[in-house]
Amino acid sequence: SLIPIATAEFGFEFHHAEKGYIMLTKWLPADAPNTLPSNASHTVGVGAMVTDDKGRLLLVREKSGPAARLGIWKLPTGLVDAGEELHDAAMREVKE
Repeated sequence: SLIPIATAEFGFEFHHAEKGYIMLTKWLPADAPNTLPSNASHTVGVGAMVTDDKGRLLLVREKSGPAARLGIWKLPTGLVDAGEELHDAAMREVKE
């Protein structure tokens, strides 16, 4: 394995690991601050607007999270799962 060599001899550091790979990094130049973000530094969210043939708008109340604590009605929204298509995520959030 090249991992022990890369980390011990060349100064690479573990950044993150996924099912099929390990990511090592080495920030250059060494005297500059490392601004590389951590793994999964971004999430993608979706929302959906659903109406019926009478023009009524679907609003939901969350069961948990900040919106639930406020007790507000809102459009269905949520986070996209890794590898999920945006339209599939929007449909899932409406059903949930």
